[in-house]
Amino acid sequence: MSKITLGNESIVGSLTPSNKKSYKLTNKIREGDTPVYSVVFNFLDSRFFSVFASACGNRINLYNCLEDGGIAPLQSYADEDKEESFYTVSWACGVKENPLVVAGGEKGIIRVINVKDETVHVNDETVHKHNSCCLRGRDCMALGRD
Repeated sequence: MSKITLGNESIVGSLTPSNKKSYKLTNKIREGDTPVYSVVFNFLDSRFFSVFASACGNRINLYNCLEDGGIAPLQSYADEDKEESFYTVSWACGVKENPLVVAGGEKGIIRVINVKDETVHVNDETVHKHNSCCLRGRDCMALGRD
């Protein structure tokens, strides 16, 4: 009979890998003098695995990692309020499988960017009443109808 484990058992071994990998800088992007607070790859849709979004100052930027190691800018969104500072960005999927970027910052305003249509929705979202992890809005996927 095989032993069923819960996955929380102690593991004996070394914390340092025996086959050290060497990493080297291959490319970098400068987004002005403002710190970059968040960088997130799109792992929700296999068509866009090479695309990432960054939150930097009052801007949300989208880039594509190219096969040759280069990085291509795709889209950039700047908030009208120069004092806004985005701290977090995340990917989501719209009802029509459109890639969405959800961003929030210092002012507490949530923005949902429909990457396909290049439209920005501000404060049009609410948290679903049965699942606080799900945003509901015009372009956001809902768990069900109210």
